[in-house]
Amino acid sequence: MICKKCGQDREFYYSYTRRCFSEICKDCIKEKRKKYYLANKDEVKKRVSLYALKNKAKVSEYKINWARNDRELYPIKYQERGKKYRIEHIELRRRELRDYRARIKINGGCHTEKDWELLLKNLGKMCAKCGSLTNIEKDHIKPLSIGGRNSIDNLQPLCRSCNAKKYNKEVNYIPRLLFWRECFVNDLTKFNQNYGN
Repeated sequence: MICKKCGQDREFYYSYTRRCFSEICKDCIKEKRKKYYLANKDEVKKRVSLYALKNKAKVSEYKINWARNDRELYPIKYQERGKKYRIEHIELRRRELRDYRARIKINGGCHTEKDWELLLKNLGKMCAKCGSLTNIEKDHIKPLSIGGRNSIDNLQPLCRSCNAKKYNKEVNYIPRLLFWRECFVNDLTKFNQNYGN
């Protein structure tokens, strides 16, 4: 079919009320609607919000169905988008969640990523319990669930496994880590004195 407006052979909308295809193509209709919207923005927004208020159930059902159908039609698109966002914003999401939980519990306290990086650097970027260097997470010495603050003095680095085992107990592993590091350094210096160059 040839569009009456642009004269191109393109895809057309099917009108269920008239029971025939439209006279102008999809692209021309989109362009026409866009021009109308830009010229009458306030009027269109008011009309849409009024319709949404009058037909709440219908609109919410439509949105749910649209989201469900769209996810079914394009599951890879949604998976990729979600994965990309989670990778790019993982620390932001974790911090927001901790701050939110602390606010709910009215515990208070906050810290920045620089504070956390400095703490990690001072403790050798390792798990305070087992010394692992992989999957290091922030752990609250006194958990938020039992009134702990979300401040840097209530944080310690633990690997995912040790963090899961600790659960919601109040245990500070930092003195233990510092003690073992000191012992290791002393042993190393003694070894170097006895057997070194």
